[in-house]
Amino acid sequence: ALAATGTAHVQLYSTWYHGPCVSTACAVQPYPGPSASPLRSETDAELEAAMAMAGELKMQAILSPRLDLNWDAPELQDAAPYNTSIANIGLARAPGGWTPNGWSPQRWSAWFGSYSLFILHHARLCGGSPACTGLVLGNGLTSAFRHVTAAEWRALAAKARAALTAGALL
Repeated sequence: ALAATGTAHVQLYSTWYHGPCVSTACAVQPYPGPSASPLRSETDAELEAAMAMAGELKMQAILSPRLDLNWDAPELQDAAPYNTSIANIGLARAPGGWTPNGWSPQRWSAWFGSYSLFILHHARLCGGSPACTGLVLGNGLTSAFRHVTAAEWRALAAKARAALTAGALL
């Protein structure tokens, strides 16, 4: 139906989950969720099938890996309304809001290492599909852009770009 409308691109989201906003160790991972949970990450096979379908429909796929908070984590059950956005990772909860004094540079580095593996995994998936012509980097990570250096982001972008097919956008 979309192809019949003249649509040339489709954006595919792949959501992996982050534990509490003060975590780095369990930061970025696919999440199967308990049977009663609505949280579940897309499998690689599901993403590959969606990209292949886009190609069959003569559409280009843009893969948009994103993080979300794992609301099944016990630590998050009583955190609302403070821990409401992945944009707040690494910030410390304070009365009335957030303070930027959450993570040390070492913790940001550990988190970014985990995030980098997540992005490179998706770059390889995108690079393996002729229909995938773009990869989104840094989706919704407001505090991460303030705390991870530009050089680190550029290095990750270069590694991701190397995994993509020629001409794919990052």
